[in-house]
Amino acid sequence: MMPASQLGIVEVDKGWARWAVLPGWAPVMAVADEAVVIELADGRVLPWRSAENERVLVVADRKRKEVVDEGIYVLEKGGKLVVERGKKLLEEGISQAAAEVVTVVRPPKDEEDIIVGDEWD
Repeated sequence: MMPASQLGIVEVDKGWARWAVLPGWAPVMAVADEAVVIELADGRVLPWRSAENERVLVVADRKRKEVVDEGIYVLEKGGKLVVERGKKLLEEGISQAAAEVVTVVRPPKDEEDIIVGDEWD
């Protein structure tokens, strides 16, 4: 096995071709059976201004497809998977998506980006 990126994605020689290690946060664990993980090479395609040019993993729940105003969704547009806000999709008349986004995971930027124990106090 050899690492494919800073996101903890590992290439393997049999079975599924790639594996990703994700945090065991409650929202991620709650959708584990229906989750899909999409790797985006450039986080700037996400629908928020704070996104940066870095690889990100989008964790989405395939059971939740009905678009609501407050949600963020994965859907196919123009032959590509995209991430869009529910409000924008509803304005475009789109009421169903492929999946609702649960979380977006990015790699730590450097050692200063990691929360240490004393920061929780």
